[in-house]
Amino acid sequence: MKKELAILWFRHDLRLHDNEALKEISAAAQTILPVYVIDSRLVNGELPGGIPRMYRTRIQFLLESIRDLRRYLREIGSDLVVRVGKPEDVIYNLSEKYGAAGVYCNRERMPHESSVQDALEERLWSLGQEMHYYRGKMLIHTADLPFPVRRTPDKYASFLKETEHFITVRDPLPSQDQILPFPDLDLDPGPIPKLSAFGYDDAYTNLDFTGGQVAGESQLMKSLYEITNQGDEQLRISPWLSNGNLSPKFVYHQVEAHEGLSNLFKQTFKRKLILRDYYRLTGKKEPKTLFAKGGFQHKPGKAGNWDIGLFHQWVAGKTGHDYVDACMKCLSETGYLNHRQRKAVSYFLIDEMEVHWLLGASYFQTVLLDYDPCSNYGNWQRTAGLSLDLKGRHPLNFELISEQMDPEEQFRSQWAAYEVPMDKLLLQKSDI
Repeated sequence: MKKELAILWFRHDLRLHDNEALKEISAAAQTILPVYVIDSRLVNGELPGGIPRMYRTRIQFLLESIRDLRRYLREIGSDLVVRVGKPEDVIYNLSEKYGAAGVYCNRERMPHESSVQDALEERLWSLGQEMHYYRGKMLIHTADLPFPVRRTPDKYASFLKETEHFITVRDPLPSQDQILPFPDLDLDPGPIPKLSAFGYDDAYTNLDFTGGQVAGESQLMKSLYEITNQGDEQLRISPWLSNGNLSPKFVYHQVEAHEGLSNLFKQTFKRKLILRDYYRLTGKKEPKTLFAKGGFQHKPGKAGNWDIGLFHQWVAGKTGHDYVDACMKCLSETGYLNHRQRKAVSYFLIDEMEVHWLLGASYFQTVLLDYDPCSNYGNWQRTAGLSLDLKGRHPLNFELISEQMDPEEQFRSQWAAYEVPMDKLLLQKSDI
């Protein structure tokens, strides 16, 4: 028998395609109350080094994603309740007031998100209501893995060997173009905040990246065309994957079905998605160690100095290395760097400036549109030589890096005059 009303709690799954929680709630309820809560602790909190947890780059992309999801839901006869606060309070209060039969959502495994869902679940029990957990952030379904999460191989090569050719990637769930009705309640869905609500100028726009499922699908199709017809080499869809605007299974099958791509490109792209799963499962296995100063190798003395002044110079793009500085300026404005650029600036912070890797990882968390805790902190541990999956670490030659990556100096010229708005990037007084 179907329950009358159930809450669909959107988290890092801001899409209607390949959404397991949406599929299951549709089969269990008569009406659905979709909700998204902007966690005030994440948008207003502070990270090491005096930087905000989320800078305008990430907040803007999130707000655009929420706006796109609401528009999509309204087009098919539903709506999206949007609130700012603590999810465990907001969801509980809605559930208590309107007598929801349960809450359906994707399960999260990182410490903060886990504590939030655990607190909500415990409070819902007092109402006789349950949490229903689902998944959708990985390429490979955890039930299809040949090992339990706690026995995920430490080495990526071993993980790849056991998964790449032995697991069939499941088809994505179809897009929900029809949805159960929004409940007939005296309930204001609420406004979607503007960027100024979080202390930033509403005039800020990012022309290269717009959040939302529609923009993500458009970017995917555009990138596939450019790779096929113009020799481009990157999809550049990681921001939409990280925010859940696109599911990895959906993207994988789109790439596999595209006739203009070489088998080598398809294999390389699949391995990138598998690497993303590897980092996620490693983080699930040891979530506390993922953020520890000494990393997975438990070597805090190897991690660098906690020099906030040098760190601020790196953030501001005032290191004295013109290419690294251009990358840092680009990062603060757009929230994005390609893989080689990220490698260059992270190696520079650790090897040349000898600054603690956690400061660099925290800053990436602040600004990156495609921030994912497991991939971000896992990659920084690898750069710092603290990962369990090291084949030998080779420092970069910074005398050659500018010539190799920007031979015509176009990138450096583009960002030469740009000033990083440090007054907005620092919650503490800058030392530069």
